[in-house]
Amino acid sequence: MLIYIKIVLISTFSLFLVACDSSEYMVITTGSTVAGVVVDGYIDGATVCADKNNNSQCDINESKTISKSNGQFILDNVIVERDSTINIIAYDGNDTATGKKLVGQLRTTITDTQLSNPIVISPITDLVTNSFLNRDINSSLNLEDIQQNIADILAISLEDINKDPLTDTTLFIKTQEIQHAKNILQKIVEKYLDANSTNTILLQEDIKENLIGYKLNLEQSLIALEAQNTISIPSNDKNFVIEQFEELKKALQNSSKNIETNEKNLNNIQKVIDEQQEKAIEKLLDNNNSDIIEIVKIDITSIEIDKDPFHSSDAILDQQACSEENAYSKISNSDKALSSDDANGISLASQYTDITNIADPMVSMYYPNLESPLSNEIIVIFKEHYYFQFDKNWIYNKNKFIYIQTPKNGNIEASCYRFELNSKLPNKIDGVKVYRQSKS
Repeated sequence: MLIYIKIVLISTFSLFLVACDSSEYMVITTGSTVAGVVVDGYIDGATVCADKNNNSQCDINESKTISKSNGQFILDNVIVERDSTINIIAYDGNDTATGKKLVGQLRTTITDTQLSNPIVISPITDLVTNSFLNRDINSSLNLEDIQQNIADILAISLEDINKDPLTDTTLFIKTQEIQHAKNILQKIVEKYLDANSTNTILLQEDIKENLIGYKLNLEQSLIALEAQNTISIPSNDKNFVIEQFEELKKALQNSSKNIETNEKNLNNIQKVIDEQQEKAIEKLLDNNNSDIIEIVKIDITSIEIDKDPFHSSDAILDQQACSEENAYSKISNSDKALSSDDANGISLASQYTDITNIADPMVSMYYPNLESPLSNEIIVIFKEHYYFQFDKNWIYNKNKFIYIQTPKNGNIEASCYRFELNSKLPNKIDGVKVYRQSKS
């Protein structure tokens, strides 16, 4: 039986809100900092902005930034009125899984209550935004209603809407279905459109709207797009698109079996499938007669599968998990305590007492090198207690995570846990088991 080592929170904050009105942490004045990730595969170099006027462009007076190679971005001075929404859009940049440029835009719609949480911009959130922006002017549907509608169409939970697709195989499959459906529909419609009348942005929005309306049914979406664009698509091309999409879905389902969910594995799957789908699109575009087009089989048997150094069972992917990279520092229980002051801090303890069967009893803590200096940047360790000391400036920092790595248990690799400060409830710490794809 595998014995997993648990880490629990044994005490939280003290003197944290002394002489402070807790409401000050929830009032938006000059704008908030929004952190997030752009992902199909992770999008490197995407332009990300807060689209205040809903014109689907990054205007000169709107907060703007560029995503990093891991898709992550930090957007400053984002202002959302209470009980209101704002669209965050991303365009350009390259998909790190396929190396290809991001086509069109990806968007998400957030409320004022989401400003303090990391956000995800993905093909799934993009469908939500499309549906939200195109709802009837007299509609009483709010953002959560729209999210639930999209969740129902995709057969996922409401909570899954704003999750990173590369941390969940089911969401990854849905994301790839959406992106490839959009791509192949755009290619076939453009093939039969008058070149002078093609408006790529409008066409992309029409495709999304039809995919939503017809619940990812490509045949019905094609019929609707023919009518909207006053074109006629030959039955051989139409049948090829529908059958090729079914081949794609089958390959995605097969590829997800018995494969650990991690970024490298899913990137490999995405790259192989994308390459073979490109061959299918070439066939579609090259066919100028009524001949039946042979389906391009998507073979995923060549995909190299990678194992993770931390247990991924009951855990979520976090590329910073117990890592000394990404501006993180490491201490262990062999380090000497620097202070006995236990004010303004988090005290964590491992719940093991017998280390006889533990090959390496070291427990390590990883903590962020904060951008705004602390008044007392000190780590204190009391035997098996792990203590992180900070001042109130920490809640304004973009990274509010602390990582704890458990000892190895026999031949079992160490596990990693992430503890996160909830800035709206500063007396609460949420812990979750995490892993990353490799130690490097």
